[in-house]
Amino acid sequence: MEDSLEKFTRFIRKQCEMKMEILGTNAVKYLDPTLSKQVKRTPLLVLEIVFTEKQESTEGHVSDGTSKLGESGEANAADGGNDTPSHAGAQTFQYHTDLENLEGSLAKIFDHAITCVQAIPQLEPSIMESLFWSHSPVLTSVHPQEERVIELREQIVQAVRQACIPAKKYLETFVQFEGLLNMDLKVCNNLATMHD
Repeated sequence: MEDSLEKFTRFIRKQCEMKMEILGTNAVKYLDPTLSKQVKRTPLLVLEIVFTEKQESTEGHVSDGTSKLGESGEANAADGGNDTPSHAGAQTFQYHTDLENLEGSLAKIFDHAITCVQAIPQLEPSIMESLFWSHSPVLTSVHPQEERVIELREQIVQAVRQACIPAKKYLETFVQFEGLLNMDLKVCNNLATMHD
């Protein structure tokens, strides 16, 4: 079991170890000179950039309306119904999955792997029927509080935390488009028709 945890931790660390500098929405510079642009890895996670809109309902509650950018660049309303955005609140770009939750999610997978193999019974009592067993023997497994297990879990959390830094910087490159995102199309249309 400990070998499997080591392999899982190495896999996560390898996937998260690429150091890069975010230059723009379409430009990334690898900081490790040994890496070429031809390096292709299967992504550990797929993140979608969406824009959210704070809308005030009639009861005075604030709700999140989320839309995502489709392949054509057009916005698709997340609720499927309303295509016209209400300009009640400012819109901003964010990832569909909260980056703060990624650390915890991978740590939960790690913890779940440990708890799944706890108390697995040995086969001997079911095979050797004539023997009396005073207890049900179980397979040995690692304990979640073992020093090495805690260390491996922390390595996963740190690797994901470091991998989220470029993702956050990449999202910041979209701030320049928030003015366009929050532009009121009716006002722009009226200005355009006034100049014609």
